[in-house]
Amino acid sequence: MKYKYTDEDIEFLKIYYPIGDWDMIHSKFPNLSNTAIYRKMQKLGIKSKNLHVKTFNNSSTRKKWTEEEIQVVVANYNKLPLEDIMKILPNRSKDSIIGLAKRYNLVSYGSIHNKWSDYEIKYVIDNWELQPDKIIADKIGRTFRAVKAKREELGLYRQDMNGNSYPTLSKYLRGQNQQWKKDSMKNCNYQCVLTKSKDFEIHHLYGVSNIISDILNIYTEYKDKDFSDYTEEDLSFILEKFIEEQSKYPLGECVDKNLHVLFHSMYGQYYNTPEQWYQFKNDYLEGKYEEYT
Repeated sequence: MKYKYTDEDIEFLKIYYPIGDWDMIHSKFPNLSNTAIYRKMQKLGIKSKNLHVKTFNNSSTRKKWTEEEIQVVVANYNKLPLEDIMKILPNRSKDSIIGLAKRYNLVSYGSIHNKWSDYEIKYVIDNWELQPDKIIADKIGRTFRAVKAKREELGLYRQDMNGNSYPTLSKYLRGQNQQWKKDSMKNCNYQCVLTKSKDFEIHHLYGVSNIISDILNIYTEYKDKDFSDYTEEDLSFILEKFIEEQSKYPLGECVDKNLHVLFHSMYGQYYNTPEQWYQFKNDYLEGKYEEYT
């Protein structure tokens, strides 16, 4: 059965597909192939910096794993570093070997011989909300992927794992939020606060999802309703409370579109805070994201 993408799905992919964050994409779409996602993005005209088209287009001709190759991985995955296994199997990529290992529930050599210290774990727990995985990795001498995996293993997610992102309500409220947008742009002199670019988006320092969640946790009678069930009176009331709650926080800041994508790729799409944004600005000005821009 063909998968039907929701508006929320498309918005999610617009953030993570251009930067090639397939770990995040696979966590949201575990039953969709890379090829299916690639074709959908191609139709929408959305490109990825890290996309290797041949990998997807030639998937039908990719060689199947032989019994001998499988045995090499099974026998050595917990005994040899991944780089050494790749030397034994020169026709297999790093990702394909890891994928096979996952199918067989194999534990890697790195996981066994490179255990995390109490200090490293505490550093992740104490800093994950304000520091993106890349910065944490640099601080403790781990790779970005290792930090991301450990953070999620600890149950620390940069997205709403309960699905409470209220995508349609969010879209409605954003569309009715014109005065806030005008005030925010005027406050930023109609340019990105970091690059002076005129090609910007307006960033909510305290996320829209945060505000909606806060409102619905107070007015619980609206919480379990589908958007299609809201009356005009319901929406007017929620909009009034949204504007009221939004006014408690700083105005939005204009940020270059590419930097906005970078921020959300590092701090997640939902439940962002002013502290995260101030940290991101400081790190950017110190040149910590030069390789991404």
